[in-house]
Parts: sequence; C-alpha cells; structure tokens
Amino acid sequence: MINKEEVLALKVSGRCCRKRSQPIGTIQAIVNECSVGLGIEQPDLICCDSLTRNFSAFYLMGRPYIIFDSCLIETLYLYNYILFSGNIKHDMDKFFYKLFGEECIRVGDLSHALYFSGKYREMEFTFDKEFGRNKQLTEQISYQSYFLVAHELCHIMLQSSRIQSIPTGYCDFVRAAVGVLTERDLKKLDQKINVYAAERMKYFQAETIPESIDEYLDIIKSSERYGHFLEECYCDFMGFKLLTEQYTSPQIAVNAISRVLNYLITQESIRSDFSNGAEHLRDTTKEALPTMYYSVLRVQLLLLTLEINDMEEVERAVAAVHQRSRLTDRLSTFIESLPDGEAMRKVSDSDLPEISKERLTKALIQAFHYCSVADK
Repeated sequence: MINKEEVLALKVSGRCCRKRSQPIGTIQAIVNECSVGLGIEQPDLICCDSLTRNFSAFYLMGRPYIIFDSCLIETLYLYNYILFSGNIKHDMDKFFYKLFGEECIRVGDLSHALYFSGKYREMEFTFDKEFGRNKQLTEQISYQSYFLVAHELCHIMLQSSRIQSIPTGYCDFVRAAVGVLTERDLKKLDQKINVYAAERMKYFQAETIPESIDEYLDIIKSSERYGHFLEECYCDFMGFKLLTEQYTSPQIAVNAISRVLNYLITQESIRSDFSNGAEHLRDTTKEALPTMYYSVLRVQLLLLTLEINDMEEVERAVAAVHQRSRLTDRLSTFIESLPDGEAMRKVSDSDLPEISKERLTKALIQAFHYCSVADK
C-alpha cells in the first residue's frame, strides 16, 4: 500500500534540498487568506529549501498540498537588492556566479560547481556593507511571496472538481493577446507569418506551417502545451488580482510581480544554457528550452493584460518594467566572459577533492548559501 508520507518525503528530497525547513507562520497565513479568496479547500503547507527554487501545488490521495521553497525567496532577495542598488555590474556578476554554481550542483556537475564557487567567494555584494533591513525590499518580498502562493493555489482551484475550466472570456482574451504580440513581432522582425511560425511551432509540438495569423493561432491553440501555457497565464492573472484586492496598489503589484517573472526568465535562461552541459554555455547556436520561451511569453501576456487597464498608475508601472532590462542584458555579457568550451572540458571529476560526493555536495551547497548582514 502506498504511504502518503513517503510520497511527500520523496517529492521534497528530489529537489536537491539544502536544509530542513519548518512551516512558516506568515506563509501559512497567506495560504489561508488566498484559499478563502479562491473558494478552495485549504491545502497542507510543506516548506523546503532547495536548489530547485520553485513553488508547486498538487493533489495527493484527495488532499491538496502546496510546496513553499524558501531558496527562491533568498534568490529574489538578492535579485531585488541588485535592482534597488542600481544594477551594479559587480553585484550582478556575483549573483550569476551563485546561480550558475547552484545549477551545476542541481544537475550533478560538481567539478564546474567548484569553479563557480571559487569565483563567487572571491567577491562581495556591495550591499553586504549595509546594516539593518531595507523596508522597501522587505515589502517587495512579501508581495512577491503572496503572488507566488496565490498563483499556485489557483492551480489547485483549477484542479478542484468544483471548477470546470478557465473562463471562456479569459481564453478568448489570451488568444487575442497572442495574436497582438505576434503582429508586433512580425513588424519588429520584418518576417512573414510562415517564417515566424516555423521557428516557434516546435514549442507547441505542432508541424503544420500556417499562412496567416488566425491559422497560426488555431494551430497552437489545439496543442496540449498551449493548454498548460494558458493555465499559467490565468494563474498569473489571478495572483495579481488577489494581491491588489488584499494589500497593495496596482502599481506596486505590477513592479513586484514583474520582478518575479523577470527573475524566473533569468533562471530558465540559465537552465536552458545548461541543457547541453557547462562546456556549451557560450554556444550561441543552441535552441532555447520550451520553458524559457513560455516564461518570456507569460511576462508579455501579463503586461499586455495590464496595458488594457486605463489606470494611470498601472501605465507608469508597465513603462518602468519595459525599461528594466540591464540585469538581463548583463547575463549575456557574463556568459561571454566565461571560459570557452575547450577550457571547460579540461575540468572533470578527476579534479575533485578525494572526499565523498555527498560530502562535497553539502559543502558546495553551503558555500553558495547567502545570509544578509542582518541575519549574520
């Protein structure tokens, strides 16, 4: 007979955990509040701290669960602090050494994790010299935590037997929004729809090449992956709606949520870069993973959703989001500065210290773990 506790333990242990975590009272309160707002059964909260760095929600044996990953919050803390501090290149590079090194650990590439660990430990964040907590930063993190929890609970709502599906009106909106974004891209890239679609149909696992935008939308709409994408967009929208209804103005919410989604694009971009191994990080010819493509499209959809809102404060926030790209731009420069493939291939497991991989993994995980001055 299947043991529920064993299944839950496996779900957490498979995430490359750094340490054990106990339920967090403030997060439990958010879960309770959002559950009421969505009209769903309150799920059991599982807290972890893992290099997977994502939240998830699911049903197991008829009970809903949500996993809250505090490692994602740690990373968002650094991401937001870098933005608040003015996108200093030194801080951005140290941040990327952390992300690249932890990704190496997550995929079991300990030899290259050692390289990134050395680079990471050679540097200090400029804001590490600041004492006391940044109130604006703390508020930003609390809004982002709320949005992430609300987003996952919306998945629970859609899985509930009491909910049939995503509202038809929202489905129609997303189809129209994808059409608008496609038209924008065609003009910007000066491409024909058949050329444009041929480069993107693989993400939707469709083979027919369309001759018009309407045909393109009909083809991708019928794919299973589009259905998953549509659900993610709807959960983003509901997370934004719950956040603005409960706590904050649309302008603050847009900035907080867009930073989360922009960070997730960065994370997916790095994971896409690692898809063929560390020796191919500088290979500009490799294709992006579908998750990377969908992450970008999700942000575009959310911004387009907000652009149709006539509120002036939302318009200002959307404009600020479009202008905030320095950290994303720096990622490309950072990758170009890494050793080339030949140099990366010279590093192998034979260079690892003569200790067990389990012990080395724990040591590397600890090396990348960040504690702010206020926590030290």
